[in-house]
This record gives sequence, C-alpha cells and structure tokens, in this order.
Amino acid sequence: MGLWRRLHRGVDGQARTRPLVDSQPLLPAEALTETGIDDTRIEAVKAERFRSCYTPARYTGPIVMIRENESLPCAYRRRGFLAYKAKIVGIHADESDEEELEHFYRMFVANRNVLRAFCLLFGTQALLGKSTAILKRDLDVLPWPHDGVSWDLSSWEKILCAELVDHMADFVRLGQNSELLKTQAGPSEFRRYSEIFCSLLGSVYGNIRPIRSGIFGGLAYQAFCFGDSATLDWPEDWPRHCRSSSSPSMAMPCEPFAFFDSMSNTIIMVKPDRLRYWIPSTAIRDADETLVDLQRQGY
Repeated sequence: MGLWRRLHRGVDGQARTRPLVDSQPLLPAEALTETGIDDTRIEAVKAERFRSCYTPARYTGPIVMIRENESLPCAYRRRGFLAYKAKIVGIHADESDEEELEHFYRMFVANRNVLRAFCLLFGTQALLGKSTAILKRDLDVLPWPHDGVSWDLSSWEKILCAELVDHMADFVRLGQNSELLKTQAGPSEFRRYSEIFCSLLGSVYGNIRPIRSGIFGGLAYQAFCFGDSATLDWPEDWPRHCRSSSSPSMAMPCEPFAFFDSMSNTIIMVKPDRLRYWIPSTAIRDADETLVDLQRQGY
C-alpha cells in the first residue's frame, strides 16, 4: 500500500479523498447526454468517503467519459478537472497521448450506432426489465478495429444497426405502445422500403422498379414491375380482395404476403399498414424471400 493510500484511508477502511476533491466540480451521470456535457447540471463534490483512493489524474483531461446507458452518451475534455460518480466510465491519457485519445473519441462518436447495436444485442443488462442501463463490462467488450479506422460494414449491416437502435429497443420495451405499432407507414417509408428492395433485387433483376403504393382499411401495398410499365388491373376494392384471399381466423387484417403476376411482370407486397412492416429491415427480408421465390419459379 503506497504512502498516499495509507494517509487517506479512514479508520473504518473506507477511502478518504476529500482533501483532494473537496468542492471541486462534479459531473452527475444524468448531466452526460448524447449531445455532450450539460454544464448547467455540474455540481460540487460534497462526499467524504469513497470506494477507493483515486488520484486527481483520474478526473483530469485529456479524458473521454462514457455514460453507462444504451445510447452511449460520450464527451471529451482536453484539460481541467471534473470528477464523476458511478455510471460514468472515464478513459484518461497522458498529454503525450492526447492526439490518439481524441481520435478514439471521434471514431467512437462516428460509429456510435454500431456500438449501440452491439450493446443491445450482446449486453448483459440492456433490454432486460425494460432497462436502458448497461454495465462497464459491456463497454469493455465493444468491438474496435485494430487500426481504429476500418469499420468495414456492408450497406445492409449499417441499415440493421441503425434500425436496431432507432426502433427495436423501444419495440422490445414498449410493445404495443411503440412507434412501430402505433404509427402508420407513409410515403417516405414506402419510398425507403422500395429503394432498398429494388437495390437488393436489382443485382439480379436490373429492370425492377417501384410503380405504386396505397393504404386503405388497415392494409398497405407497394407494387413493383419489371420493365417500363405493368399491365396488371389492380381492383379499386383491393383491401377486400386481399382479405378474401386470407384465412378468416387471422388476427391481423391480412398476413403479409407477396403476389407475383407473370403476365403483367408485377410484384405486389401486401401487409398491415403499421410502420413495423415497412421499415428497412423488412425490405431486406422481403427482397431475400422474393429472390428465392422467383428463382424457384424459374425466373
């Protein structure tokens, strides 16, 4: 046990560091947000007993601070002292390593969605009990490229990471009250869905393109054709037509299904109108299943 530790340990065995940090600025966990440090919420250190005897360097810049929350709030301080409590992880470096630490911070922020997705998928606490908290051990095992730069993700991997962060966490926690089930899909969702669907199928069928979409009576559809135009006569009462082709015992207005008409070179995706069925990940899944079905039919 070093001299500093011996001098600052109380008779009850708990560490005393108040002489070093008394009245110094303190960052509460809630003050570290996704946009950085909320300076208006910084407090002064008032505690007298601490878990361990930490040196002032632990709280002095250059330092990166990451909050133990699934949104991974993060901040970088070049200089100055700022104490922090539990639920914040600090990564301190000597001034000689400041450039490397700042690069780490920039890469962390730039790839935060990927890191958040990893925490949600493999974290020990995220999504359990509808919690948004994570543990330090979840941060310790986050993936990181050897050169700190090469985040070689495919387009569909980036889509899945973004969607997991933007939608799936709330869907798991909130269920029927999540935006995925409360919100009706709209033109922007159909447009994004179509872009991804055509991009993936276009590697095999280069002339596929979206032609029309619609919503009525709890159902929605997006149609695609091969070539310049489609000759399919789509009935005005298409929701009734779709329901008549599905089982009466189905709880949803219509089970999601794809209709392919070879005479008119048309594919029509029909699903409930909730956002859940028209997000990018469903476009990836639908494109994969459609490709298998078309090739099975000899196209």
